[in-house]
Amino acid sequence: MQASFLIIESQAGQRLDKFLAEQCKSSRAQVQKWIKNGGVTANGAAIAVPHYAVKKDDRVEAMTVKSAPLNSIVPIISGLQNDGAAYAIRVIAEEPDYIVIEKPAGLLVHPTELHEKHTLADWIVAHYPECAAVGDKPDIRPGIVHRLDKEASGLMVIARTQEFFDALKQQFKTREVQKEYQALTHDVLPEDVDDIDFPIARSTQEARMSARPLSQGGKEARTEYEVMERYTNATLVRVIPKTGRTHQIRVHFFALGYPLIGDPLYFNKKDKRKLDAALGRLFLHATRMQFANITGETIEYESALPEKLETFLKTLKVKQ
Repeated sequence: MQASFLIIESQAGQRLDKFLAEQCKSSRAQVQKWIKNGGVTANGAAIAVPHYAVKKDDRVEAMTVKSAPLNSIVPIISGLQNDGAAYAIRVIAEEPDYIVIEKPAGLLVHPTELHEKHTLADWIVAHYPECAAVGDKPDIRPGIVHRLDKEASGLMVIARTQEFFDALKQQFKTREVQKEYQALTHDVLPEDVDDIDFPIARSTQEARMSARPLSQGGKEARTEYEVMERYTNATLVRVIPKTGRTHQIRVHFFALGYPLIGDPLYFNKKDKRKLDAALGRLFLHATRMQFANITGETIEYESALPEKLETFLKTLKVKQ
């Protein structure tokens, strides 16, 4: 699989092998093999030496990990009724230890203290009953190691065995799992690449999260983003969360002053929100996930933007 990185100012000057070893969660010896075999480029040109010092705005690309083989992609569409709404769940991969799915927007992952019915957890148990005995609280979160916000869509991995659940949980704990999203913000972001690091805490006044200093109970949170396209009144970004706080991406862009389009919770009340109404959902989709399978092999899965989001982008005018 090809990994791609745009070097930001804080990374400039690092040795290429050290940089890639850190970013790709690999050993420097392995990275040096990639370089020796011609699998690493900077701005399109092959780099032959591991001590190359990366420069700001370099586009570094490396052929690194094995992607999921095409024959492992098993599209299974299953309807699920939830308060009168029907949702389609696509199974991207079905392995003995796990499945990878595309969660649709609007579907709750598991019940909260309100004891909601017809969640993703119900679908999991109905279609993969072995998951009912997997997890820390399998009666509530069968096989579920991580979550997606109800309003968001995209990739999730579900454990089918306790052994893989424990292994994946450890990968999340040590931040070895890599996840990427695409999001659309209100207004035009000024920076091509940035690192948002506002600490996050639960709001004391509303049922949501907020940016708050560490001295006031905020917890470390870090989100990197890269602009993919600027429109006259919006910005499409590739987002890489480095921590996993509740609503992290949504909170960070809201705190930055560029809330996500379609967000029903984090928005400026004075705004007219015409784009939000036109889209009718949160523009946040989990597009990429990379983790190690039970044998330790690194596997990557990708998910294209849903048709509704792609269609919405076509209604926007690209900024010249």
